Amino acid sequence: MSEFVSPYSKGGGGSRFENLVGLQYATNLLSGRLCSFGEQIEEIAWQTDRDGFDDIRLAFVPDSGLLDTIDIQCRHRQAFTGGDSKFQDLVADSVGFVREYEGSVPVTHALAIVVDWASPANRDMRDLCDLARSYPTLEGFQANLDVVRGKLFQRWKHAQKAAKGLCTDEELFRALQVLRIDSVDIEQESSPARIQILEELSSFWTPPDRHRGIALVGAIFEIVTELNSSGGHIDRSQLLKRLGPLAPPTSHTKTRRERLKNLAEAGVSRSASVIGMIGLEPHHASNLARRLITEPTRVTTESSIAVVTGPIGIGKTTELERHHRRAIEQALDNPKAPLPIHVLAAQIATESLESIVERERAFLSGEPSAPVALTIDGLDEVDLTLERILPTLNTLTTRSPGSTVLISTRATVSKSIKQLKIPKLTDEEATALIDEVRKHRAFHVHGRPERVEMLQRPLFALYFAISGNTSEKRKTEAELIDSIARQACSEVKPAVFEKLIQLAVKCLNQGGGAVPQLEVALLPAELNQLLKSRIVVTVDGKLRFQLAVLTEWFACFALLRTPDLLEETVSSPTMARRWRYAHAQALRQSDEVNADRIMACLTEHSPGTAAWVSNEAKDIVSFGRANDFAPDIVTPKSRILLADSHWYRTLAKLPDLHNPSNPEIEFEIETIPGEVRLGTRPRGTGGPTRVQSVFSRDNAWWWVRQAQPRDSGKWIWEWTLDSAIRTVDKWLENGASLNAVPAARAELAFDFAHHILDTSHRRTTEPIRIEDLEAVIRPIREQAPDSRVTFVRGSRKLDLQEAELFVASLKSWGWVEVKSPWPTPDRLARWVWDNWSPEQLLKRLTVSTKAALNIYQQLVDSFLPDLKPSLNTYAMLPARVLGSVAFTDDEGWEGQPRIHWRLQPLPPDQNNDALWTIANIETAYARTDWNELSAEFEAVRGRQAQPPSFTVHGGLPGIYESRPAGLMALDLLSSDLKAIKWCTTIRKLDSSVRFAPIDAGPTDELAY
Repeated sequence: MSEFVSPYSKGGGGSRFENLVGLQYATNLLSGRLCSFGEQIEEIAWQTDRDGFDDIRLAFVPDSGLLDTIDIQCRHRQAFTGGDSKFQDLVADSVGFVREYEGSVPVTHALAIVVDWASPANRDMRDLCDLARSYPTLEGFQANLDVVRGKLFQRWKHAQKAAKGLCTDEELFRALQVLRIDSVDIEQESSPARIQILEELSSFWTPPDRHRGIALVGAIFEIVTELNSSGGHIDRSQLLKRLGPLAPPTSHTKTRRERLKNLAEAGVSRSASVIGMIGLEPHHASNLARRLITEPTRVTTESSIAVVTGPIGIGKTTELERHHRRAIEQALDNPKAPLPIHVLAAQIATESLESIVERERAFLSGEPSAPVALTIDGLDEVDLTLERILPTLNTLTTRSPGSTVLISTRATVSKSIKQLKIPKLTDEEATALIDEVRKHRAFHVHGRPERVEMLQRPLFALYFAISGNTSEKRKTEAELIDSIARQACSEVKPAVFEKLIQLAVKCLNQGGGAVPQLEVALLPAELNQLLKSRIVVTVDGKLRFQLAVLTEWFACFALLRTPDLLEETVSSPTMARRWRYAHAQALRQSDEVNADRIMACLTEHSPGTAAWVSNEAKDIVSFGRANDFAPDIVTPKSRILLADSHWYRTLAKLPDLHNPSNPEIEFEIETIPGEVRLGTRPRGTGGPTRVQSVFSRDNAWWWVRQAQPRDSGKWIWEWTLDSAIRTVDKWLENGASLNAVPAARAELAFDFAHHILDTSHRRTTEPIRIEDLEAVIRPIREQAPDSRVTFVRGSRKLDLQEAELFVASLKSWGWVEVKSPWPTPDRLARWVWDNWSPEQLLKRLTVSTKAALNIYQQLVDSFLPDLKPSLNTYAMLPARVLGSVAFTDDEGWEGQPRIHWRLQPLPPDQNNDALWTIANIETAYARTDWNELSAEFEAVRGRQAQPPSFTVHGGLPGIYESRPAGLMALDLLSSDLKAIKWCTTIRKLDSSVRFAPIDAGPTDELAY
């Protein structure tokens, strides 16, 4: 629309926003399409007599929906907080409206607040009002909020604060029921709503005429602006008359064909509304809805009456819209085709199905007995069973031959009715849907089975896609599941919620699957309540959640209420891993007390899952999201010390720990509103006690950690974990104490000796004598007999005292020379890999990779013993490195050998081993059968509740270096630590770090 200049393209202020909103409604009035409230507009009035909601009044076409009238207040920005005076006025006016109806909620009259899409908390307020309408009583509404809490609970508290002293909670609840919250992105020329308006008006011409549409937009906006300032009103015929020559041709007179086209657009609007509620912008929601409902149907039937079934989120509503759309297209092509009629089950609750069908049939100018293609959506969402309406349906299909009825429900129906189960999306289909919403950002459906199951249902695939589409909407997987679960149980009664929690605990304790009904010990009435919740299903006499990820969400509430259960869930590594997603959800719901209790228990009993849980529960922080920080919070020092000491307990054997629990470290904590500073330094260093900013030039503290508190119970554990992770990262980068590992002694001695002499291990293959090392060290010491000296050898700096201690250690070990523990190069060549012949490289791979497993095992045993149960490689030990190397005749970079390897588990009583073979280049990498690898592990270790993952590695970068075994061990360790979130990335040993081995006990016998 950039080429169009109109009165509405400039300006600002509240009246401009009102005029833009009015433009959108006037466009709906002219086109006959449903407005954002799901109704067809008959008349628009401005500056009405409704107190507080006097900007716009919409009168709807009779029988187009449930509402007749809605009064609207337009607010460009509106804070839905208890202390905001304008929000207090809106609440007061809503309460006054309810009192006019003597405290009852009018069915046909409603109020609405329309705000800009970026207005804070508008989605939460909208969801709160929607939730209120889903409950007939205040007790049920409050019970739901008390159970699930979260953002809607906080918004209810704001509403109560705004209404304080004004009304009772009952009146406030009724006020929320009549209130609608709508948001629109219409401010800029490129805004989705602006684009939608232009497209809607341009489509009056065939083909669509953009230039005429632009002129029509400008004319309508001028009319709306005038009516808004004068307090006028207008209907469709008056609008057409005022447009004069700019009015579109034919003006879409109500012919049968045009009515069918309107029905098609209504289907798009319904689907777009559902997608928009998830969070997609209106323009994109409309485009996506149009594509989805015009796809081929996923189920077909020849039966006159059939039921579309499937679990939550599988796409039953969308499938009915597809069938309805196909019926519309057939009616457009063939005047004798069945008339398409789409009915929401909620309509049948207030009007008989017979009258609905008769009215819709007449609307389409059909004969009284004309066949219909009837679709009824959401039968399980109202207190209505198929058996109650089946006689009516049978009569319909008998009196109107050729009629078909398709009904969607999650409830169990009679086997005599044809049931059509919607198939889940394939991985490829789910990937395509997610990529479409994310604007083709590369993604592939993967992960744990519960996650894949969730993404193979269209509704949750859209949830996932939208949650990662923009920085403002990004959500973690745990946050996404929390959002889905809260919506799924929005209408669940408290008693049923408690039963769902009990069922979830039993499901998780048995591995996450279905539980026999007898074990749940439910009365028939209680079982019926569970099934009516539409969250649980029965399969072969067993109960399970319709969506597996809901199991962990419900179970988390048991963890929050039952301290003994928390300890049971970490009683073994298997249990801790099985419950880890529930732990993460519980942490998300926790206040400070529960967060400290959960994380203290996890770090003490299952540190291998504790970091993963904290990371999984972590919120995404971005500049686009409000309320990330809580500037008024003062964090207790005791909580910082508690969290720090628990994380660093796992790292107690690592050197140079800068944490308050280290007795050799002096620390100071400063907590001020909105900021926390923790400074550490070696005890006895002295200097000022105040911890200055990390950016201060005169900072006397060696390490200052700084953070802004967040409004959650868990943030302190996340912050202190970040510090512990940085410690692990630095430890890995500095060699992970390899010099203290006996199995690495020979390799490090060989490497350090070459650096003292400044020689290359690839060019100098002969053993290095101790006399040669002393010949380098002695003259330097003679020049500086009493000083700490760093000397340069080539491009490397070495510490003279460390070199002297190294030579003394060699003598104490009885060594007279230092030689390579691995097969050395047996030829000279340009490319590094060509320095070893195929036979020599095979020997080097065999010996060094076996040693790498021993080094890895000793590293974990010595420095990270508490993490053993959670490290994937450690779970495989003892193991054999099973590898192959393929050689090629290619020149240059393409000529390097192709190396592939994996770990093969061995019986527990055997030692680590390695077996390498030479492979054919064409078959060097064969596709691995993961089921075979799992069976191989089970054959030697027995059946495991949670077997390790299996990886086929391509390449071994360190094999040509002087420390191939140590580098491989560090790669395995850092990869394992990253998987459980104890380090941030796969850190390799810094190539500039050179150190001598220290006396750490007997060394392994070399195999070479």
